[in-house]
Amino acid sequence: MVGTINPLDHTGLVHFVVCKYTTPGSEYYDDLFQEGFIGLLIAIPKYDPVNFRASFGHYAYYWIRAYVLAYLKRQKPVVRYASIEYVEDPSGIYVEHTSVEEAVSNLQLLNIATDGVARYIDTASDRDIYLLTERWISDDPVSLTDVASEWGVSKQRVDEYERLSLDKFRRAIWKHS
Repeated sequence: MVGTINPLDHTGLVHFVVCKYTTPGSEYYDDLFQEGFIGLLIAIPKYDPVNFRASFGHYAYYWIRAYVLAYLKRQKPVVRYASIEYVEDPSGIYVEHTSVEEAVSNLQLLNIATDGVARYIDTASDRDIYLLTERWISDDPVSLTDVASEWGVSKQRVDEYERLSLDKFRRAIWKHS
């Protein structure tokens, strides 16, 4: 498959990805383009159209973007402002920018969620708490089989109870008091 894909045919894809992070002519454009091209060259021998049900362009996009982002991470510390709006700083790199109102809104959502977790813990049964601590937030979650044998029920019943408990958890978090 390597012989059929010419990397020069896909330089437009590299340009497309690089332009998401800088503008042509900026001091970083050439470096980012080279890193993206390396990602493209890495993608060519790894691409197998039989096993990957995506076009080469979709597959290569991942590798190009990965190499560009790795380069940016090595070169510049990440500066994030939580927002959807992108603003170009003087160096030519696009960064996210937010408003004070959006930051306050995010903090209010966090407070609502924290109150919801406390509300859930106050009203939850022992089984709900067990699932919360041992299955959902544990670094080494207990398997359904282990929970089923401990409770003396089938795995399907534990799975059903877990779904119900998760629904209760969601309702508790988003219930505004």
